[in-house]
Amino acid sequence: MSPISFCHVLSHPCFKPNIFLGKGAACPPVIKPNHGDVICSVATHNTAAKCRFLCDEGYSIFGSESVLCTAGKWSTKQPTCERACKSLTITNGELKCTNKTFEDSVCTVTCNKPHVIHGVSSITCQRNRSWSSRAPSCVCPICTIGDKCEFSTSWVGVSNTLLAMQAYSSIKVDYGGKMFICTSELHSIKVLWTGKCFDKDTGIQTECSNDHESPRSSAIAAAASLIRELVVKQIYPVPCDADKMPSSADC
Repeated sequence: MSPISFCHVLSHPCFKPNIFLGKGAACPPVIKPNHGDVICSVATHNTAAKCRFLCDEGYSIFGSESVLCTAGKWSTKQPTCERACKSLTITNGELKCTNKTFEDSVCTVTCNKPHVIHGVSSITCQRNRSWSSRAPSCVCPICTIGDKCEFSTSWVGVSNTLLAMQAYSSIKVDYGGKMFICTSELHSIKVLWTGKCFDKDTGIQTECSNDHESPRSSAIAAAASLIRELVVKQIYPVPCDADKMPSSADC
């Protein structure tokens, strides 16, 4: 016996008016839907034939996407292709529609916490097959990134961490899923401090000794300088509150 072959049902020469499953077991011919197509696996013995339906751009399947021939009957009513908007994909959230993506269907997005809606929460498929608004998405809250929004991109958070800087101590700083280490050392008999911050992954270090009168201010200036440099190199994300960073002249 020959293996199951695939054919384009209505245009391929292998198409037969009936699809046989064995002696006398035949299903009625499938009908190519308007604005779509159908592809079937033609069984030559007791293996069931299965037909899969496809729709042209701007249309979607109304009904089951596939039907199975069993004992001379199709498993379900053959579907049609109905006017529809483009399909929607939501990451980190859930999409619920009143009627899939067909005309007049209203689709509403809810986001998995801690993600939040970006855009409108509900959109409608209009008669011209376009959505009433740009599709919403689920994004991390401001100043966070990561699959679970677990990393902060806040400069204020970095600065607050470095407020604990003491003389000749070191502090690890987490920023945007990266980590760097800052220290502060006395560099003048006038009790002025030099701040240093070092990113181990890149080997890049910044040093600030512009007459800082405290370990914390020198370390904060060095951290701002390091983040700026690694943002330019597209290694660090841009701080969400970059306007609150000290001036580069402070370093």
